[in-house]
Amino acid sequence: MSRLPPHMVKRMIFMFCVMFPVLLYAEYTGRNSIVVAGLAGGVSSGVSVVLFPDPEHLKKIKADDEKNQ
Repeated sequence: MSRLPPHMVKRMIFMFCVMFPVLLYAEYTGRNSIVVAGLAGGVSSGVSVVLFPDPEHLKKIKADDEKNQ
């Protein structure tokens, strides 16, 4: 199977589900704009990081918060 962590696989699936229709729309309407693809990719990658965070990073943040209190 895949050696990638589950949160990374979820991010890839999310990015595919967002970017594939965007790129198909751009191709078929003739609006092949790098700006549109870049904007959609940047926003969707940021959203995927928020939706599917790294569990190890969350544990580290929680440990740092407990340490500072």
